[in-house]
Amino acid sequence: MPRDPIPGPYIMRYPIPQDGQTNVPVSDGVRFTIKSDGPGVAIGTVKVKVTDSHGVNTYDSTSPYFKYSGTPASYEIEVRPPQPWAYEENVQAEIDAWDLAVPPVQGVMYEYVP
Repeated sequence: MPRDPIPGPYIMRYPIPQDGQTNVPVSDGVRFTIKSDGPGVAIGTVKVKVTDSHGVNTYDSTSPYFKYSGTPASYEIEVRPPQPWAYEENVQAEIDAWDLAVPPVQGVMYEYVP
C-alpha cells in the first residue's frame, strides 16, 4: 500500500552521521537527502545549524561549506564546517526547510524510511 504524501520537506533515509552515532571521523561533515512530495524544496530556505565546541553556526546555500546537488524534488546536501570537530566532541545539527508551495509549508524534519 502506498504511503500518504508528507506535507512539507522531510529527510529521506539515513542522515550521516545518524543521531547518537559515535566514532565519527572528526573531519566528516553532515550529509542528508531532503525531499518534498509536493512542489519541491526551496533550497534557499534550507538551514543547517551546527552546535559544537566552535559555537553555533548556521549554514545555507550561500555558504562555501554547504554543498548540494539534485532537483527541488530531492536534494543531496553536505555541510562540512571549516574546522574539524574535537575528539570525543558531541555535535548537534538541526535542519530547517520550506517547500515551494504558496503559501510555503515549513518542514517538520524527521527521518522517513519507506
